[in-house]
Amino acid sequence: MTLEHIEGDGPFEDMGLTPTEILHFKNIQRSTDWCAQLEGLKAQIQEGDELWYYEWRQDALTGTGGYALIRQGEVVDSVTSWKS
Repeated sequence: MTLEHIEGDGPFEDMGLTPTEILHFKNIQRSTDWCAQLEGLKAQIQEGDELWYYEWRQDALTGTGGYALIRQGEVVDSVTSWKS
């Protein structure tokens, strides 16, 4: 995963959202702290860090996904969002 990927619509595409759903999600998320958490994660990235996408699905309509910042094999920080 690259920083460039998560700076665009990559996080929303990774969650399997359509372009219409992405617009809706962004409008909802502006009033929450998910985008702020993602910005905080991005601010911590240092040279040599890895950015991993993870996902867990209970079924086709529910689950979680997010990003983990890995430094020297350890999780430094992560952000998670629900999809339902």
